[in-house]
Amino acid sequence: MAMVDTALITLRNVKYSIKKVFCRKSFYTLGELCRLMGAWLPDKTLGNRLVSFVGCYDEFSLTYGKDCLFFLFDCDPDWYAKAAYKNGALAVVSDREIEGVPCIVVDDAWQTYIKVCSFYFDKAGCKSIAITGSIGKTTTTEMICNVAEMYFNTFCTPINGNVVRYMGNAIQKIPRNCEQFVQEVAENMANNTAYCSAIIRPNIVAITNIDKSHIGEVGSIERVAELVTELTNGTPDDGLVIINADDTYSKLIKLNKRIVSVGIEAEADCIAKDFVYEGKRMRFTLVYRSEQHSVMLNCLGRHNAYNAMMAFVAGVEMGIPEKLIIKGLRRYKPSSIRQCTYKIAGKTFYVDCFNASARSIDSALNATARIETGEAGRRIAVLGDIAEIDEHENEVYSEVGRHVTEADVDLLITYGNDSRMIHDSVQLSTVEKKHFENRSELVAYLKKQMRRGDVVLIKGSGSMKMEKIFADLYPVRYFFNQLPTKVKHGIWRLRTL
Repeated sequence: MAMVDTALITLRNVKYSIKKVFCRKSFYTLGELCRLMGAWLPDKTLGNRLVSFVGCYDEFSLTYGKDCLFFLFDCDPDWYAKAAYKNGALAVVSDREIEGVPCIVVDDAWQTYIKVCSFYFDKAGCKSIAITGSIGKTTTTEMICNVAEMYFNTFCTPINGNVVRYMGNAIQKIPRNCEQFVQEVAENMANNTAYCSAIIRPNIVAITNIDKSHIGEVGSIERVAELVTELTNGTPDDGLVIINADDTYSKLIKLNKRIVSVGIEAEADCIAKDFVYEGKRMRFTLVYRSEQHSVMLNCLGRHNAYNAMMAFVAGVEMGIPEKLIIKGLRRYKPSSIRQCTYKIAGKTFYVDCFNASARSIDSALNATARIETGEAGRRIAVLGDIAEIDEHENEVYSEVGRHVTEADVDLLITYGNDSRMIHDSVQLSTVEKKHFENRSELVAYLKKQMRRGDVVLIKGSGSMKMEKIFADLYPVRYFFNQLPTKVKHGIWRLRTL
């Protein structure tokens, strides 16, 4: 019977792969969209023209050019209108007329854009899953995508396309045969979660955690809790919300929804235990609905177990067999500058440079603590500035200093202007410290200090471009890692010939 099930699932996946190639997104005429918006056409001869793309106020959308419909809000309307029209736009949507450009006038261009995006999503006819939270939402999104793709024809938004305007771009690319749409949603912008929820009305919402990582943009932890909760506004009554039972601030979430919790320390509906680390991989036992499952991940750290548990629960909710969910989780691999482990010339590097917070630095320190050093090897932490914390910087950097003090770090290297506060807060005599504001000097120092057996953590906010430190150390390896997966696999195959 198991063989029959496997065969049916394989045939199903083949069928959807074929359909994904031949089924394209739907197009609508400018007249149809005008009727939807309740607006008049600026030129009746344009009514039957197919709209190739609906864009808004960024220069990326301008590149779509010919036959697009361009919405104007939160921007210089005159400049963008003329630029869009010059690039081939059929018309623009604005709250006022713009000279020299076909203009569809509406009362509120932003609300009209939301309405049009919702229309496109409704026409796609698929279910949706939304993921938000202060830390880990991109990893959780990628894990859920890997799980969903094992059983359903799935469309996932590009990495970090997590605000309304980028989601609007992605929705228009959903193929007609799509069954599951997976969307990451940023929690650090007013109304972003509420509008995203109104557009896609997610059947499943995963809230990874609530933390201070973007607190400078929203003001308080209570406001962060409000924003993540707004993502559930459009969730149907039979929908599901997944939360982290171990997260202190997630207790601020108050919902009248069906909730499943995941945890390691606290009592939860889904738990992870019995962790075993095997090189770059981590194995643990996942318990859900009284059943135990052995899960292997191609990444380190207990924080990734929370992400995996959320993906597992989401998979079960979608109706995917547990064996396929576990296989999907094993397929997940960290992207180029997120939680990547490299072994080069007897040294191990843990590169995690997309973003940083006190909590994520603690997780990275704990993950690298699971990597064994070689004989006479040391643990080196290269930490950069943390962005988006504003007046909370003293509190946040002091917390990072405590995490470094508690970790088994032999050499601390800080980089940037503000990270000197981490350097100054670590007072252990056993920790050698060095601070740099110049990357070239840091790289030169690191080259002299590193030796075989060392484990090196490189971590900082995206604005610090910490990955360039690794690129300066090993440019060929860094370049290879930026290549698409299929290209890398092809190169490895050539090496074995």
